[in-house]
Amino acid sequence: MKQLNKKLLVISLVIILLPSLFGAIMWNNLADEIAIHWGITGEADGFANPLFVVVFLPLFFAAMQIIGIIVTHRDNKDTDQSPKIMSMVYFILPTVSVYASAIIYATALGFDLYLMPFAVSILLGTVFMVIGNYMPKCTRNRTVGIKTRLTMSSDANWNATHRFAGRLYVICGALMLLTTLLPASFFMWSLILLLLFTVIPPLVYSELFFRKELREGKITKDALKPKNKREAIISISIVVILCAVVGTIMLTGNITYTVTADSVTVDAPFYSTHTLPLDEIDSVEYLERGESATRIAGFSSLRLALGFFHSESLGNHTRYTYLSTDAEIVIRSSDTVIVLNAATAEETEALYQSILAAKEAN
Repeated sequence: MKQLNKKLLVISLVIILLPSLFGAIMWNNLADEIAIHWGITGEADGFANPLFVVVFLPLFFAAMQIIGIIVTHRDNKDTDQSPKIMSMVYFILPTVSVYASAIIYATALGFDLYLMPFAVSILLGTVFMVIGNYMPKCTRNRTVGIKTRLTMSSDANWNATHRFAGRLYVICGALMLLTTLLPASFFMWSLILLLLFTVIPPLVYSELFFRKELREGKITKDALKPKNKREAIISISIVVILCAVVGTIMLTGNITYTVTADSVTVDAPFYSTHTLPLDEIDSVEYLERGESATRIAGFSSLRLALGFFHSESLGNHTRYTYLSTDAEIVIRSSDTVIVLNAATAEETEALYQSILAAKEAN
């Protein structure tokens, strides 16, 4: 077991607990309830009192840091691990703690976070470039790095795969930074594509390297850790189930609207039902072609756009829309803007007339 670096552990814990100091300084500016979780529309759906945010949340991260460091150091293969890699391990969770706390405090203090997707892109790009720089220095172990049966089969496979992956991570990290320049409609998909590009090619490279070592007689199949059939079946089943769930989410789902004498109710998949009283609606507008909007938080599939969005004319608004329909209904109330549409332009116009008639009769 590699010797625990008490100095780095203390420094990392101090960084994790820094948000507590900030929270204590800003205590009088914090509300009685602080948002700590946001739903698919970007609207806060989880709250906590200041004591939880300022004290218990950082303490939770600190406890996770201690457990993670101990588990990492218990791996006997980490004895010869690069000091730079071990140093990086110490500061992953502190970065998460400070970043998460920054979001919570920023929203609690009233800052507008409509640029958050770009901030996430910048953070991910920077992290991937840093990890890519350190990956080639990582020696074979069971806790840090790309840990598969093939990479663990030999030091040569491990080192070659991590050199290849390191360069790939740096390139993808730089491209992630550039995604901030893309139109909003391509932003999230480009990030997903880049994330997949950091996962699949290293696995393929490791497989090809293993076959090369077999052909050259440098290694035998005995170098592979014997498969546990039960674990293999469970793993394959999980992958199949996840693929089925993701496919269903991305390709299906319908938004249903119920207009009554006193309210409009929206029931969207993957999100809770939303009811808007008619007497709270200030205006209802029908647009034959809606403008593009940047998603701040929420859900987008190949069929639907749901969540909290930002556009030039509407500002921050909630959206329940089909991507295949250009027509939109804009509903404004005293403190919210909601954008709706149906599966077709004709159905959208019919929904608009239905809401308008109910509003006039109310």
